[in-house]
Amino acid sequence: MPVGNREQRLVSIITVDDVIDILQQETTEDIYTLGGGLQSEGDNYFQMLLEIARNRVVWLLVLLITNTITGTIIKSQEDILAKVVTLTAFIPLLTGTSANVSAQSSTVVISGMNTDEIRSLGAF
Repeated sequence: MPVGNREQRLVSIITVDDVIDILQQETTEDIYTLGGGLQSEGDNYFQMLLEIARNRVVWLLVLLITNTITGTIIKSQEDILAKVVTLTAFIPLLTGTSANVSAQSSTVVISGMNTDEIRSLGAF
């Protein structure tokens, strides 16, 4: 696609490769934003690992404490759980949290592999 200036002179062209590169950059940015909260252009997720961990650590600690409490309750109160079935409503906290963390982790790793930020398992 030709690009012209105000005097209708050709100054550049936009190739299909340019469009594909921009699409890939935008998609990568969207994936990082959804999966981990990176928002500035050109950020490398794996170079900013400590910053991202610090942003998530409070929430992950709350989930860890909640899961620990839930697991302790389930284990120590098996007799009551058999009698009062509504207490089992807390069990999905355990499975839901682990599913959430694993989904975020796999999204980040797959995206890193797709953008060649991770080239092999030895890159960690």
